[in-house]
Amino acid sequence: MKYLRWIVPLLIVGGLIVVSLLPKPVPVDIANVSRSNMVVAVEVEGVTRVRDLFLVAASVSGRVKRIELKEGDQVSEGSPITTIYPAQMNPAQRSELEAQISSIEASQQSTEANVEGLKNQLTQARKEEERLKNLLDAGAIAEQQYEQAELAVKTLADQLESARYAVRSTAKQVEAAKSGRAAYGSNTAGINVVAPASGSVLRVFEESERVVMAGTPLIAIGNPKGLEIVVDVLSTDAVKIEPGDRILIDGWGGDKQLEGIVRYIEPSAFTKISALGIEEQRVNIIGMFSEYPDKLGDGYRVIARIVTWEGADVLQVPSSALFRDGESWGVFVVEDGTAHKRTVTIGHRNAFDVEVIEGLSEGDQVILHPSNQIEDGVGVEGR
Repeated sequence: MKYLRWIVPLLIVGGLIVVSLLPKPVPVDIANVSRSNMVVAVEVEGVTRVRDLFLVAASVSGRVKRIELKEGDQVSEGSPITTIYPAQMNPAQRSELEAQISSIEASQQSTEANVEGLKNQLTQARKEEERLKNLLDAGAIAEQQYEQAELAVKTLADQLESARYAVRSTAKQVEAAKSGRAAYGSNTAGINVVAPASGSVLRVFEESERVVMAGTPLIAIGNPKGLEIVVDVLSTDAVKIEPGDRILIDGWGGDKQLEGIVRYIEPSAFTKISALGIEEQRVNIIGMFSEYPDKLGDGYRVIARIVTWEGADVLQVPSSALFRDGESWGVFVVEDGTAHKRTVTIGHRNAFDVEVIEGLSEGDQVILHPSNQIEDGVGVEGR
């Protein structure tokens, strides 16, 4: 019995030593695999611009009177802007003016033909919309197919309105150029410069009286309520974007998020130098607002998220839980305080989460930002 006094303490000490030598659980951050709505979007900065902008320029060289209009003033189609008193014209200038008139007349014919073409397209689009509406009511097609037809009608209607605006503008340009030709050489006759369309004065380029050359911008007129959104994205992102994609608009200074849709994608890319000095190929995406906000104007900054994919009840995992495992993707799943490596198949991804196709179930716990201490079978505990 006297040995028991020594055996028991030795066993306790030995047990404590064994426990101290056992590997301690690694503290980790843990998140749950869950189901929720998921949005994949391209996020970029952009600006607003007036869709139908008219730049009124001097049709002839000469002395332009002071322009009394100010930014924000309203003008009506045909209302006077200023008067230009033409300078003496030499034969070369006359030839240049004749060429300018011919060019504007050709542009006028082109815009008139464009109007007729858009009218025919809009008529067909409305018939198609009506046909699909009947099929939708009968349950024969998906709602998305009808929404695409609605978008086509809205887009064509906007394009037709812009084309009609352009026809009126070119007609005024032809009239002004011919007036300039008639007034050249006269010491008294002046050319009245008038507004080509109704709208707001967006900018006055020439406020003071002075001599200007033909083609010098005088004033910009547009409808500030007819805004569109212009954003440039990487060409690799542009191929994922389609007309009709939703645009979520933040960072414009207002309290609520605005919405719009992609109107069209410009067919040509351009080179732009990034903040890091890297050449990038970028493409302009043009969108339109679902409703025009009162406080936005021309040239305002916005942050746009162009939705390229969205799904409901999507099984997803935080992207910070994923790591490369050879040619596949892997995660560490926590089961009974132990990390187990598991290969997963993923789908869509956004800035924060990744769609899980195979390998995980709802409610599974995964380790975020797994360090090199985490291996298959290692004990872990949540922080």
